[in-house]
Amino acid sequence: MKKLLLLLFTFLAFFAKGQTFVYHPFPDSVAVWNFYVYLPCPEIVSLQENYSIAITGDTIIGGLLYQKLFTPHIIKSYDTTICGGEYPGYKGATRQDTTNKKVFFIYPSDTAEYLLYDFTMQLGDTVKGITATSPNDTVLSIDSILVGGSYRKRWNINPYFNISFIEGIGSTYGLIESSPGYAIGTFPYYGLQCFSQDGTTLYPSTSSNCQLITSIDSPEKIPSQLSV
Repeated sequence: MKKLLLLLFTFLAFFAKGQTFVYHPFPDSVAVWNFYVYLPCPEIVSLQENYSIAITGDTIIGGLLYQKLFTPHIIKSYDTTICGGEYPGYKGATRQDTTNKKVFFIYPSDTAEYLLYDFTMQLGDTVKGITATSPNDTVLSIDSILVGGSYRKRWNINPYFNISFIEGIGSTYGLIESSPGYAIGTFPYYGLQCFSQDGTTLYPSTSSNCQLITSIDSPEKIPSQLSV
């Protein structure tokens, strides 16, 4: 019996590891990321926002095909603009190079292309691109996480803000946000609530609900996952 259990455990371990060798590309069609963010705000102490980023179609920029990112609505815990925060509307566009496993980004009203994600990073590599900070984060560990029905690689780069890059999903600290590094008290705290693709929630689990946040949603429907 012990030999059978050991054999089964070994098989499952190799199966899970084998799945991480299959590259899961970044979405290029219907996809929704839901985030929450806590903003440091002297006036209110802490301002919470919830919002979605969704792929809303294709666009051609410089002769290359990109996918447009759009935020339809921001849910705020307080009605104020003093402390800044996220904004609704067009967020920019992404393009992926599946051969080299890289994702690129163009800001609104810009034509320059910037590196967004490099899904080939190795342990100890410096994080580069618009998600990087100064001094740069580095890849502290690489493991895998169950997304949908398969395992995907995960690069853990910042334990202080719990930042990881998940293959085919992106950063857990806002899709297009720069890492705050190890700053204390002066940066917002972002968190990935959920991710869905082609109408199916894949993260954190297939049983969770990941609907697009619109003006008809309420804060009660979208609880944060931050624990203090």
